Order: sequence, then structure tokens, then C-alpha cells
Amino acid sequence: MFDMAREVGANIAISHHPLFFNPIRRLDLETPAGRIIERAVIDKMTLYSAHTNLDVMNGGVNDTLADRVGLLNKRPFAKIGRIGEVASIETLESIAVRMKSDFSLPHVAIAGEPERMITRIAVCGGSGGSLVKDAAENGADLLITGDVKYHAARDAELYGIAVIDIGHFASESIVLPVLAAIIKEALEKEGIDIGIHIHWGRDPLRVC
Repeated sequence: MFDMAREVGANIAISHHPLFFNPIRRLDLETPAGRIIERAVIDKMTLYSAHTNLDVMNGGVNDTLADRVGLLNKRPFAKIGRIGEVASIETLESIAVRMKSDFSLPHVAIAGEPERMITRIAVCGGSGGSLVKDAAENGADLLITGDVKYHAARDAELYGIAVIDIGHFASESIVLPVLAAIIKEALEKEGIDIGIHIHWGRDPLRVC
């Protein structure tokens, strides 16, 4: 993304994932992240990352994911995710096939009986496997998220909730055009008209 920002002459590069997830004691310019910081300083480019705040905000990652899944009466759960009802009752398998098609994915992973009927769905963009218990306690029949680990899938069995893993990248990247539109609208209200470029990137994980 940073390379694209330089190519188009951007003054600011906005990302969802920050360069550093943990506090650092010193900036090592020999590391990949350090080299990006160095180049940004030289190019006088601002780097801004909106991570958890973009996940939880109205119209952010999880609202966008809930809308994409087609949830009705969506509302927050566990402070970060969204939960809502389906427009029409579907089987777990039917929803999994629809997610695979809607998100243009080579595959999705499911935990649960394919024939199970689903009426209420919880969603969480990124790595939401830890929310299995919260989703079940909020009455969800299904949790749609990414990066579901083995033990989270086992927990889903214990709590009686199905899971569809659509991948970390797919569950978050859908917010990019929404975020671009929010920024453009805010700037236009201030009488500012500038170009906004979206760098879609790609999922670093491939299926062989």
C-alpha cells in the first residue's frame, strides 16, 4: 500500500492494520516496518492506522460485514461484533455457499452440521474466534468471522453454535470503499476536493 501511495503522490496513507501491534522501545530502520517509517518521513507522508476504532464504529468493519451478510435489526455484541436476524431462514450449508460466492472466495470453512437451520447470525471481522461464547450467549445460531482456530471450533461445538470462517482478509477488506466514501463526504463538507485511491492488496494466504 505504501508503494502505491508514493506512486500517486499521496500526502497520507490510511491503513486498517498498524505497522506495530505491540509497543516498541526503539525504531530499527533495518526492519521492514522501520524502513517504511523512514521512507514516510523522507517523503513527508503521514501514516494513519484505524484498527479497533474502525472495527467498532458505526458504519465500520463490523457494520459493513453485517450488511454484506444481510442481517436485519443489527446491533452490537461483545463491544466489537454485530448480531442480527436473517431475512429468511437458511441452512448453514446454504449460507456458507452464499458467503463463498459473495466474497469471491476459493473456499470457506464451517463448524457445525450443514443442515442446521440458521435464524440469528453474529459477525466479527478479522479474528473473531474468541467470541464464540459471547455469540452463543446472545442467541446466535452462527458466527461468521475469520482466523478460527481448532480450539475455537471445538468451543463452538460445546456452546451449540455453528461457525463459518471466511478468512481474515475477506472479512475486513470490504470496508475499504465504505471508508473512502466516509472520508470523501467529510472532506467535501469542508469544501475540500481531493483524490482518494483504494489499494485492495491481496490475502497473503493462498490455497494450494
